[in-house]
Order: sequence, then C-alpha cells, then structure tokens
Amino acid sequence: MAASNGSSESSTAQTFTLGALSGTGTISGRNSLVIGSKNTSTVFSGTISSGGGRLTKQGSGELDLRGANEYTGGTIVQQGSLIVSNSSGSATGTGNVTVRSGAKLTGRGSIAGTVQVLEGGILAAGSPTNVGSTLKLGKNLTMNPGSRMVFKQRLLYCDKLTVDGNISLNGTLELQIQGAGLKEGRSLALFTAGGTVSGAFEAIEPAVPGEGLEWDLSRINEGILAVQAASALPSATSAEFRLIQSDNLPIYRINCEAATDPIKVEILSLTGKLMENLESPAPDCLVDLNNYSAGLYLLRVSANHKTKVFKIVKKE
Repeated sequence: MAASNGSSESSTAQTFTLGALSGTGTISGRNSLVIGSKNTSTVFSGTISSGGGRLTKQGSGELDLRGANEYTGGTIVQQGSLIVSNSSGSATGTGNVTVRSGAKLTGRGSIAGTVQVLEGGILAAGSPTNVGSTLKLGKNLTMNPGSRMVFKQRLLYCDKLTVDGNISLNGTLELQIQGAGLKEGRSLALFTAGGTVSGAFEAIEPAVPGEGLEWDLSRINEGILAVQAASALPSATSAEFRLIQSDNLPIYRINCEAATDPIKVEILSLTGKLMENLESPAPDCLVDLNNYSAGLYLLRVSANHKTKVFKIVKKE
C-alpha cells in the first residue's frame, strides 16, 4: 500500500494486512496495521493518526518511519527491521514497543513509549547507514536475556542511545568496530539513562578490543565502555593454587596440594555473571570450557579459606 497526500479513514476499527507501506499522507490510527509481508524495504513519511490501533512489522524487509505518529496501541517488531528516522514527535506513537526474536529496532529518531527487547531481538542505536547518530527513548528500556544491544564505532564517532527512564541490562553488548581498531585509554559513551541502570550484560562482542587489550567495565552502568591494557595472567606456579592447561586445549586443571577441603571453582563471564559452579575433592579440580563461546572468563577458586582468581581467554 502506498499512502498518497490524502488520508485513509474508517468508521470502525479494523486490522489491515499490507504487503508494504510507503509514501506520505495520513492513515487512521484507530486501525491496526500488519505491514511487510512482501519482504521489501520501504519508507513511510506520512502520519498514522491518533487512535488505539497497533502496528506490527512483519517480513524480512525494512520499514523506515519518518513521521511523527500518534497511534496509541503499541508496536510489535516481529520480523525484519523497523527504522525510526523521525525528526519530531515519536515514530511509534505513544504506545509500548516490543522487539521479538530475529527482529531489529534501529534508527536515529525518537520513541515515546517503553521498549522491551525479547530473547533473540536486537536494539541497534543510530542510523543503519552512518556512524555517530543517536536513538532516543522516552521511557524505560528492558533488555531480556538473549537479546542484543548494538553500537557502531568508527574513528572518533560512535552510535549512542539516550533513555529518559530506567535501563535494565541483559543479553549481549555488541560493538561493531569499523576501520582502525581501538587503543588503550579510549572510552566510548554508549548510553545514558535519566533513571537507574540495573542488571548486567551476559557477554560483550568482541570479547577483547584488540591484541594485548581488555574491556574496562568499571563504568558500564554509566554507559561508558573503556579500553585498557590486559592485566597479566596469574602465574601458574602460585604459592597456593596452580593453573595447568592441557595441550593448548580449553581444559584446565586447578591444583592445590596443600588443600584439605574440596576445591570450589566459580566460572564467571567478563561482566561477572556466574556461568557455572564446580567442586572437586582436593588436590585437583578440572575445568572444561569446550562448550563455552570464545571470550574472556574468570575462574574464582577457593579452598581452605583462601581464594584466587584466574583469567582465561577462550579462543575459537
């Protein structure tokens, strides 16, 4: 359906399934719209007027909303990409926005309602084609386990996300580094919140910013991701605990000859999330990371009231 300079109105609320939506004009917001089954990418610069209708984006294509829309029934990004490129108002009306598995919400415009990204869904800040623009959310943002928050970075520029309400972190933080890599001391201001920031990312991609570097997450709840020199790995001949790798495989033996208590090992992600608990009779505990994805992990080892943390890089 191509909306012209006229308007599309109906006396009763209905649901319209449209293969595509493009053009300008006004569409009644009292009707619910299911858009995108043609799997094409289109731009709609018109307005969806006030009303309780809902917009559902389906199909593999992109729908770029460039107007200030007024519908109140909410938005579901079910498939493909919904791009918000409005310069005023809210591209998605006043209702809440839900991003489902396999779908993406992106853009440099503004969204008035609460945004929730479900498992498998993607929130990508900024314009899809350029680096350095900002996506603005007027209420709360919830990233669910298994979701993905994406930012592009190139040279001095980085996409940004501003949230007027609270942010609940989870899932994966993905940084798409374009051009020259990051250097020690670089800080990236990724997001800001007008309210609180809670939770933590399950993982960061890439796991390390470059050779000899690691992520500094000390200010991540302020939206700041920094790069620092990788700290030295603990010596394998530690006085209390020894970390022994098996033939360059992601299999490690924690040894403590002096231990009388069982050896306990916590496997933690880079962000501090507990991945697994292990316990074995002294003097050894085997740690097998074969089923873990590539990245940096912490092994927190304890026995006989002593604790030591080892840093492990799991390679592809």
